[in-house]
Amino acid sequence: MTNLTPNSSFSVTLRLQIPNRVGMLQRSPKLLLPVAVISYNRFDEQTRQVSIRDLNVDAASTEHARQLCKLLKLSLILN
Repeated sequence: MTNLTPNSSFSVTLRLQIPNRVGMLQRSPKLLLPVAVISYNRFDEQTRQVSIRDLNVDAASTEHARQLCKLLKLSLILN
């Protein structure tokens, strides 16, 4: 089996709703960087409690994109 590299053909946009606290945004991308490429990070909305960001993440396949979504959801739940 060949190792596929992340590319924009399998790009997925993830909308993150994270607590508006120092360092919370850094946790999510750092988790994804070893296994994916973040091609775009857009600020969408912010309140005193919540910050909403859109991340475009390049995956290697559709299944890889699903795994990245699950990984990100788990990390946000555990933190």
